[in-house]
Amino acid sequence: MLFGKKPLSGEEPVSGQKPDKKKIIYIALICLLSMVFLGCAIYLIDYFVQTSSQSKDYKDLSSIVESIRQDMATSPDNSSPSSPVSTGNSNGEADSSKILPEYQPLYEMNQDLVGWIKIPDTQVDYPVVQTPHDMDYYLYKDFNKQYSQSGCIYVRESCNVFTPSDNVVIYGHRMNNGSMFADLMNYKKKSYWEAHQTIQFDTIYEHHTYQIISVFITSGDAGIGYPYHQFNTASNQSEFDAFLLNIKNLQLYDTGVDAQYGDMLITLSTCLPRYESPSNGRLVVVAKRVS
Repeated sequence: MLFGKKPLSGEEPVSGQKPDKKKIIYIALICLLSMVFLGCAIYLIDYFVQTSSQSKDYKDLSSIVESIRQDMATSPDNSSPSSPVSTGNSNGEADSSKILPEYQPLYEMNQDLVGWIKIPDTQVDYPVVQTPHDMDYYLYKDFNKQYSQSGCIYVRESCNVFTPSDNVVIYGHRMNNGSMFADLMNYKKKSYWEAHQTIQFDTIYEHHTYQIISVFITSGDAGIGYPYHQFNTASNQSEFDAFLLNIKNLQLYDTGVDAQYGDMLITLSTCLPRYESPSNGRLVVVAKRVS
């Protein structure tokens, strides 16, 4: 290029010429957006891989339980306890000799196991754990006590599964892949409740069936929502009746199913999507023991 000649279109600028600021900003923006996209893609892939692996692990546990149940069904000695059994020895430890056969292998894997929850014709089919001295231990840990976005289905630390408390509160995540307590979202429609009214919640010692009496939505924020989780054992009938009145007043639809003082209750709780409830929403399903 001759000295003093203006650069033609497409030629390199002469030494000392300032680069185009708009072009630099454009390139920087493209790089930033690319990094954000890549980060999101990596997160989604990791989330998919983890949740898929965790779902498989829980299905494997379910297969162990179902296999033993089928073997027992074809065995001549397949009787189940007809009355409450002893749930501990003199040291307050679980009596493994009394544990139902289908839950023995799982208890050997993890002694935090307290039961199993299943809602027929849904994906809810999981072991239930409890850590009385560590409230949310299983919030992000799987059955093998490894980090897990799905966590475990677990019982509130102040509840007694075996005595039991008047109300046993059970928590579970609402996973986007439909696992854990995601199917509880369907109970917002009465037609779904009509087709899925019962819940099987076994302790490791006994089989039990529950009938859903109320489905409601509230906030998990203190001072805003109804603190359903704080009701575990009623001191008297008035406390029980007050709880029942509150969950009936909040219910999304009338189930026509009632409860009375002395009934054993379970309360299933999961988070609502943020777009549905900006105030830390919870979907809650309450059921009473019928067998």
